[in-house]
Amino acid sequence: MDNKKSDFYTLYSILKIDRKKSEWSSKRTELERINFMLEEIEELKHELKNKNPEKIKDETGDVLWNLLTAIVIMEEKYNFTIDDLINHIINKIKTRKPRLFSQNGIIKEEDELNDWYNAKNKD
Repeated sequence: MDNKKSDFYTLYSILKIDRKKSEWSSKRTELERINFMLEEIEELKHELKNKNPEKIKDETGDVLWNLLTAIVIMEEKYNFTIDDLINHIINKIKTRKPRLFSQNGIIKEEDELNDWYNAKNKD
């Protein structure tokens, strides 16, 4: 697991370097990268229908690349870090899916949906 975490941060660091060193990358906005990501999502949907594992992996990587690059840009503009974002998501999951952390066995869909909607209504 630690190696995978390291791989994630290696990728993220490369994207930050790309943003600083590449003239093209440094000129892109977060909205442009989100739009690129939406295009890649359409390509991914196409490959999922075709059920080609290698192309699915490739397109999923393109989606992730654009999402992470958009996050790099948002870090610059909106004063948060990827770690802040990850911690926020973890806390949101704990709030919306509390049975993951307190219940053994399979969680019934009805219980999970009730927890989700109750937490979402409090937000």
